Amino acid sequence: MASPTEQLLPGQALLRLIGTAKLQDRAERRRAAAAADRIIELSGDRQRAAADVTAALLERHEQARCANGGVCRLGGFHQLLAVAALVAFRWRLDDTPLVCRLLTAVAGCESTLERLLAGAIFGPCVTYLVSGSKADLSDRAECLRFAEYLLRHAVAADLRITVNTLPCGRRGWDRSYRAIDLPLLSYESLPPLHAAVAQCRPDAVLALLRLGARLSFLPLGAPLWSDSRHSPMEHLCHRLNSEVESHVLTGRPYSSEVVLCLRLLLRAAPPTALRLISGLGEEGTEWRGAALHYTVVAQEGGLAQYAGVPPLRHMTRCVLRRRLAELGRLPGGLRHLPLPQPLRNYLDLAED
Repeated sequence: MASPTEQLLPGQALLRLIGTAKLQDRAERRRAAAAADRIIELSGDRQRAAADVTAALLERHEQARCANGGVCRLGGFHQLLAVAALVAFRWRLDDTPLVCRLLTAVAGCESTLERLLAGAIFGPCVTYLVSGSKADLSDRAECLRFAEYLLRHAVAADLRITVNTLPCGRRGWDRSYRAIDLPLLSYESLPPLHAAVAQCRPDAVLALLRLGARLSFLPLGAPLWSDSRHSPMEHLCHRLNSEVESHVLTGRPYSSEVVLCLRLLLRAAPPTALRLISGLGEEGTEWRGAALHYTVVAQEGGLAQYAGVPPLRHMTRCVLRRRLAELGRLPGGLRHLPLPQPLRNYLDLAED
């Protein structure tokens, strides 16, 4: 035991306080994060204290992993990473290298970031039913802010994560992904953007697109990806085309969330990504890409500007965003462009 006069660093104090708590339980992880909050609040420099707590949790996890021959048991010590992520998010830790270390550690043990990102798309209840892991935050809106915070740091550092998803870890099957595009293994190995589109979550789709998530994606298993359902644009067009007959006969409006998700994708998609068809029999014959029935565009005016010849401003937006992404400056570089705020909003996909 330390003497009363011994001064412990915030991270050491937290580790001593939580001791051998059963962190597999979500309630215990929340209690550990609350204890970290109290320790940080008593510190003079809260950002520094939050960084020390996060780093201490990462180090303790690494020590446990090394003691097991470099293999994480995915047990109590692994849950320290979840507590570290909560602490970093609650105190908005402004230490990009440290947050990237955290993301790399999670992906190194799990070969995915779904534990941190899936709650933003599916909600905290569905994640438990599918992957057996409960989201540490209360609702999907908070999970979305949590995922956006982590991914902003990952994008700022152009973090790339190499994983090998084969059970035996066979050599030559390592694949490198940007953190924002790392597949969610428990959810058909979809990248986060594709999963958000499949669930029709416009808020998550917009957040991921603004951070530079890619529409094109290298699949984990090529035979499984020959189906157009795995292309976000084609998936949404197929859903809207399936509603054409009902709309024409009954006047029933098209699904608003599907239309909104498609509009968001078209904001970031290359010009001429959308083709109009007049008969549903044309879909999927010779045209490889997103094909939308003309009655959908006629009803939903916001889609019309993306059909046919795109406006010059949209082409310019695509070029600028692609160049910023290549430089690793998306979306942060938009703030430094010498442009009026309405144009920055347009480039940031905030409006059509």
